[in-house]
Amino acid sequence: MICPECQHEMRIISFITESVPIEKILKYLELWDEESSRDSPIAIEEIVYTPIDDGWHCEMDDLVS
Repeated sequence: MICPECQHEMRIISFITESVPIEKILKYLELWDEESSRDSPIAIEEIVYTPIDDGWHCEMDDLVS
């Protein structure tokens, strides 16, 4: 990325992943649009791996067994 002001290279130094601060920043910058906003994705609490016998060997099968 190039800075539009000084033309020097810019770097990403962090990411904001929480929805509340993102909404506050966008509202402050008057870039928040209620109509296009949506709820955050539902958090997955647990992923369950269920092996099936499909004829293929998988390294996960060795870890779960």
